[in-house]
Amino acid sequence: MILTVCCNPCIDEYLYLPNFKPETLNRVTHKSFFLAGKGINVAKSVARLGEKAVATGFMFTNDSVKFTKDLSAYGVASEFVELQGSARVNLKIIDSNGSTTELNDNSIRVSEDYQLKLIKTVKELAADCDFAVFSGSLPLGVEKDFYLKLAEVADIPFAVDAEDDVLRATLPRRPVIVKPNIAELEQIAKRSLETVKDIIDSARELIKLGAKYVLVSRGKSGAIIVSETEAYSASIDGVAQISPTGAGDAMLAAAVVKFTEHAPLKDILRASVAAGTAAVLTAGTLPLKTDAYNDYYKKIEVIEI
Repeated sequence: MILTVCCNPCIDEYLYLPNFKPETLNRVTHKSFFLAGKGINVAKSVARLGEKAVATGFMFTNDSVKFTKDLSAYGVASEFVELQGSARVNLKIIDSNGSTTELNDNSIRVSEDYQLKLIKTVKELAADCDFAVFSGSLPLGVEKDFYLKLAEVADIPFAVDAEDDVLRATLPRRPVIVKPNIAELEQIAKRSLETVKDIIDSARELIKLGAKYVLVSRGKSGAIIVSETEAYSASIDGVAQISPTGAGDAMLAAAVVKFTEHAPLKDILRASVAAGTAAVLTAGTLPLKTDAYNDYYKKIEVIEI
């Protein structure tokens, strides 16, 4: 069983506007909604990959039934700490040329009492789990070391997908997998990463600080995975994506599932790229399609670097 923690759930609203132009009138042709949040997206992909998942985190009374029903439809159990109010709404403006403009809302401030409730919930759920995933942004009022606190009470192998200081704070606890994208790794490294060697060197700085594996997502260029002694690259060409949102969450889900199966590093990367590629074929943050994942997994070549 894999435990996923989503501290900042959201509703993604996609607005489709042909020939979108700022500072003028634009008309929406159609729109769609997706219940999301990185930890929630990971849990759905874990389930699609055939592993059991349970999701927790902060949730909101006005939306909790929708989220729990949605997770249940994918076979994901859930136990949230509920706050009064509604989940934040993130707007995604989709142009006819495929470009996306994102407007992400802030969360409700979370008091210390609710934070302690989530720490207690994670400790209880982790007792029946083999692995934990802490991913996504933290809401207002929550300090950057909150994932570290959750990892300490969970006391099982874990992965982290978070920005800069939040990710860095977990490194003393030795996460098995950290998953920055290129922009996030550049932010952490505080420099531009122009070459593959730059990426590997920056990843190994995180390994020196405590990470076991660093999985770096590179968009259409695939991904690189780095350990203390190994590094591999993988990608796949010619995929016409529908939506890139959630691809990184699918990558992390596949990496975690393969790790729990004791797969070698190159197969962890192959699964990650296959899952991320399969995820871009679905609308919004809908999870990957299993048949597409299986097909890509067979085709992807992993190169040692």
